[in-house]
Amino acid sequence: MNETRDILPFGQIRDVPLYLSRFGKNMHNANIYEQTAFKEEIKKHLDDTQIKMLLNRLEDGIDNHKASSHFTSAFFVILSFTLGNMLNYGLNLVKVVDDAAAIFIIIFYPVFAAWGLLSYTHSKKLKQANRYITLLQECIDEISEMKSKRRFPKLTNKYRIS
Repeated sequence: MNETRDILPFGQIRDVPLYLSRFGKNMHNANIYEQTAFKEEIKKHLDDTQIKMLLNRLEDGIDNHKASSHFTSAFFVILSFTLGNMLNYGLNLVKVVDDAAAIFIIIFYPVFAAWGLLSYTHSKKLKQANRYITLLQECIDEISEMKSKRRFPKLTNKYRIS
């Protein structure tokens, strides 16, 4: 990792995915070796309680994102209702059929493009957040595994009482 890059102190984090991207970009598309290096950087800079806090914030963000996705659907329902009414009543005023098709195309394609863009960004954010959640959970598991190994050292014959 590049140590010259500025990593914010833990208390100044505002956006968890942005903060985690400073440890490694595009972790949702990274291979196993890059993800392992990412986890090592996380474990080097943060302790388990801080990782759990980041994990909880990511899960809350996903829940909020999923809960607010109905607003996008409602917008397109209202838009389709308006477009349907316009086709039903407004195009009766248009005398030439070519103008009606042009008006429909001018409205339909930008709305379809906006819907596609919103769907793409929504799925990309969810995929990225889910991958970060998986990696942070793996970090927590590895830290707890390391602590349990330290807590119960293997007794050799040297330490056994006869």
